[in-house]
Amino acid sequence: MKKLFFYLLLLCVVTTNTYAQALRTFYVDFGPNDVTNGNITTSPDGNGNYWNNVTNAATTASSVYLVTNRNASSGAFINITAGFSTNGIQNGGLLSPNATLLKDFAINTATQDYFYTDNTAAFIIKGLDVSKGYVFNFFATRNDPEVRRSNYTLVGKTTYTATLQTSGTNLGGTGYNGNNSTILTTGTIVPDIKGQIAITVKREAGAFGYIGVLKIEEVRTPVTPLKTVYVDFGPNDVTNGNITTSPDQNGNYWNNVTNINTTAPRVNFVDKANAATGAYATITTSFLSNGIQNGGLLSPNAALLGDVAVPAATQDYFYTTGSSDLSIRGLDKTKGYVFNLFGTRNDPEKRVTTYSLTGATFYNGTLQTSGTDLGGTGYNGNNKTIWTSDIIMPDDNGHINLTVTRTEGAFGYLGVMKMQQVDPVAFEPACLTKDISRIAIMGSSVPSGTGATNNQGYAQLYAQLLTARAGSGVGQTWNVSNISIPGNNTISVINRWDKDLLPVCGKYVIYALSLGNEGITTGGQATFNQFRDNLKLLINKARQQGIEPIITNCYSREDYTATEYNFVKQMNLLIHSWNVASVNLLGALDNGAGKWATGYKSDDLHPNDAGHQEFKYAIVPSLFDALKAGKTQPYKINGTSLSLSASSGYKLQIKPEEILHSFTYSYDIQTSSTGQVLLITTAAGQNKLTINASGKIDYTSASSAGIPGITVLNNNQWHKVTLTHYYAMGKTLLYVDKVLQGSVNEKIVPTMFDLNGANAPAANYSTLLLYRSGMVAEEINAMVDGNLLKSSLEIYAPLDGAGVFGSDPVINLAQSTNTVKQIAAVAALAATDTHPEEVARTIAVYPNPAQTTLYISGLKTPVSIKIYNNSGQLELSSFGKSIAVDHLKTGVYLIQLKSTGINQVLKFVKQ
Repeated sequence: MKKLFFYLLLLCVVTTNTYAQALRTFYVDFGPNDVTNGNITTSPDGNGNYWNNVTNAATTASSVYLVTNRNASSGAFINITAGFSTNGIQNGGLLSPNATLLKDFAINTATQDYFYTDNTAAFIIKGLDVSKGYVFNFFATRNDPEVRRSNYTLVGKTTYTATLQTSGTNLGGTGYNGNNSTILTTGTIVPDIKGQIAITVKREAGAFGYIGVLKIEEVRTPVTPLKTVYVDFGPNDVTNGNITTSPDQNGNYWNNVTNINTTAPRVNFVDKANAATGAYATITTSFLSNGIQNGGLLSPNAALLGDVAVPAATQDYFYTTGSSDLSIRGLDKTKGYVFNLFGTRNDPEKRVTTYSLTGATFYNGTLQTSGTDLGGTGYNGNNKTIWTSDIIMPDDNGHINLTVTRTEGAFGYLGVMKMQQVDPVAFEPACLTKDISRIAIMGSSVPSGTGATNNQGYAQLYAQLLTARAGSGVGQTWNVSNISIPGNNTISVINRWDKDLLPVCGKYVIYALSLGNEGITTGGQATFNQFRDNLKLLINKARQQGIEPIITNCYSREDYTATEYNFVKQMNLLIHSWNVASVNLLGALDNGAGKWATGYKSDDLHPNDAGHQEFKYAIVPSLFDALKAGKTQPYKINGTSLSLSASSGYKLQIKPEEILHSFTYSYDIQTSSTGQVLLITTAAGQNKLTINASGKIDYTSASSAGIPGITVLNNNQWHKVTLTHYYAMGKTLLYVDKVLQGSVNEKIVPTMFDLNGANAPAANYSTLLLYRSGMVAEEINAMVDGNLLKSSLEIYAPLDGAGVFGSDPVINLAQSTNTVKQIAAVAALAATDTHPEEVARTIAVYPNPAQTTLYISGLKTPVSIKIYNNSGQLELSSFGKSIAVDHLKTGVYLIQLKSTGINQVLKFVKQ
């Protein structure tokens, strides 16, 4: 049987490195909800816990999806597999439970009713984490003098069976014949490879067997490390920190990350035995550093911190005032990794750090690093708690990224990291064979087509585009299943995920949800957090099943205020950064204030036909072709550039795939010159970006008055130039770095972007980007800060003239099949027909027409030879006095000859 080896990485907080502490807790009340014999347990209860209620005892009952005691969705659910009966208040339920005896179970609506069986009944819990263990706590009672015992048998990967007495004379004390004090607690049960634990309730003695209350505690199970890596973060200036020398007192070898900057060289990791691992760390967003004289832990206690209790490691640290990032790369994609992180700062202010790990899936949690007496009386730093992650699988690039965020207090901290490589846990997906050409769209009313004529919304329009592309031979054949339901939010989708998505057995799912349906207008930050965490859960669930998720970003609504608009923009920035393909819908229909662009809404909550079209344009047309071809999520490449000028003889051309309306075109430039940098061919004419005589960049347009620049650009420093256009809003904005140069009202439809050219300045270029959506200022700022935003990204070319990253200087790393083409800038050169009477007298090509080899006469020394087709695309290049053309298709071509004193373009015919 084929199995997928993976982990369901659920979001929880881990604050110690012990396996016994519950990671998540679930409370379940079994019993009727008829008032006469039972009631549901409302949430939160008097202890602040949230409950799940199983009221239907039949096998036909709907699944009950479980929330944690903190009201977080889990993806786990209960199905009745062998029917029970129900009873309660009037038939021996415990009406007045004593908290001294039953503690958190002492909730009267939970203990007053129950399920029962006169023989055997059963239920199953699905959607559990196969890498975790589960401890079950059963309570049941029936006030009856007959001795009655219930047997509970649990079967997962491991099994457990035990018996609880529920009834008997004076069982609960004189005069009370029911259980009022005993809770049956099992050992740790591990789910089977499908993430399931089956529970059977059996009458063992007396007339009936019972179940009334169930508490489930998820716990960590031990892992066996294959390799262990120790990393010390902090300065090496003696005053505030030192590297950790190797081996330490435990015989372990350490790695030291001392440079806080993104320009720092990568740190190659060795394991604890000093063997090379192939893994390395690189800083992707800068940190700050401190240590010995500023609250580092100088004398760690091995009894509290174990093998990380090494003074040189705990005395110093990296810290951040907001959020900082590092990436661990070169990891084995077939293995999992467990992270143990330690941070501290001896300070009375309560300071909490969030650690977020992103590989193939997500995991995050918090660690308190500082606070009055946190480490015991008189010590205000963390001296004993290590944050431990779930098992994280690397992404398709072999990367796991760590984000360190200040969550509470002045700073967030990272001092020590212990990384353990482990074997993955076996998991069997629901569909062992998937339709690799099947896309499911799972969302709410907008993707279902509401607002469009005949419900032909953007999801349906995109499906039609994919069909048309396949029919014309441009793209592959795709089948789309739209399982969106109006009104859905993340909770709704989680609760129907197994029922609706898994039977599709497709390879891809588009999650198309919104903060509006989540309740952001009334829920604020709590709703934002719920939406974020549930999207991560949905991504994790999909990838565990071998389904690749795609996310649509949040979009406009007419009832949004500035507060909701800010939440939408924050969420979209997060999604931009996730390791998942995504679509920037806000950039298609925003009016600049989070509402619908004028003329594009059907009602306050939905776009009209024109609005749905704009949403469709925001989706990269070849996204699924690229995914199917195995193209991985791009990541930011630093340190590359490409030198271009008019004398380069070529331009960098991008032709958007299909119709493009809203867009963002961005590049980094370093120059001291003036000239035309960019030519945009549009339906109305040519638009240009030109560095004027004052060194500022101007935008001229065939459709408007354009935008004059205000920032000097040609000071030989690196600058980011970004032109962003909102078609629906009818506005174009120009930025240099984070400075808005201006905006102009216009609607343009670009068909081609040409960087460099005949009148271009001599310049270095880097990070060429084309997005299929407009961008807000916060997104522009994030790009300037060095972040690679990925929603609706059609082109990402690092521009690598030195071959640092690879052999193709204009390779496109975005998840599309589009390319950046090097096109001959022939307009500046005199192209001459190669018929003998028209050829320049000193240089000619022959034979013409040519079949196998084209020769060049009139040369004294070899030259650079480049052959371009009629569209200006480079076909062949060589160096010499001849070039083989036998692989060219029949047609007319241009041949460019370049050397000292020679720059000639001729025509020839290939037969």
